[in-house]
Amino acid sequence: MLFSTSCNKYHSVNNATSIGQLSGNPFMKNVAKSVISNLSSYLIQNGMQKMMGKLNLGTSISSILTTAESIAGFKNMLSSKYNIAGSLVDSNFGSINTLTDVVGFVAKNGSGFKF
Repeated sequence: MLFSTSCNKYHSVNNATSIGQLSGNPFMKNVAKSVISNLSSYLIQNGMQKMMGKLNLGTSISSILTTAESIAGFKNMLSSKYNIAGSLVDSNFGSINTLTDVVGFVAKNGSGFKF
């Protein structure tokens, strides 16, 4: 008799392409879900619903936030939702290229998580 078993493959946040791949790290999975949920709400509130279809961990920030106004609003959302100093968001935003980068930044610098 042959038995086949499978295990979930662990993916770090840096090489995960979907939230489901973060199931081996519940904290990072919850941060990713929270970031994407808050970004979705931000896009809806600002009339950018068409950008929501693009959201996954590999999504480039520049592909969804295309104006200085949208970038400033996104930075403000990160600061207020995750209790990160605005100056810290500003000084690190140049190194944030994808939603994966946002998740890592929020996980490292955020506080007051409610999930």
